[in-house]
Amino acid sequence: MTSRRWALAILGVALLVIFLGATGCVGTKREAPPPPKDAALQAVPQFQLDVLPAFNQFCVKCHSQSDSHAGLRLDSHAQLMKGSSRGPVVIPGDPGNSILMRALRQEPPFAMPFHGQKLPPNRIANIERWIAQGAGNN
Repeated sequence: MTSRRWALAILGVALLVIFLGATGCVGTKREAPPPPKDAALQAVPQFQLDVLPAFNQFCVKCHSQSDSHAGLRLDSHAQLMKGSSRGPVVIPGDPGNSILMRALRQEPPFAMPFHGQKLPPNRIANIERWIAQGAGNN
């Protein structure tokens, strides 16, 4: 075999190894893809850590044991899930049909807080994701 044929044979083998390594057919280690940059947004919000503090800051002034407008209390998970004098305000797994979300987005006629600062968009998004994930008492 001439030196040119040897060079072509070695080049062919090298290209084959590179190709097989790139496609994962050879025992090469592949790193796992990095987590999405919005991984924090994918985390399931917790009632005690994410939802209740928002209610305490923006809602319980009017929706607590001492003052429960429309019969709605937001000072505990059990009270929230009881709903208001008009019925349920949270439909677990269905934020689009939960009156609570309509109120927090300030959609008429439920615009809340009635006399106060609107919840920040990130707080509203957390509550929406919490409802979408089943509105658990976690």
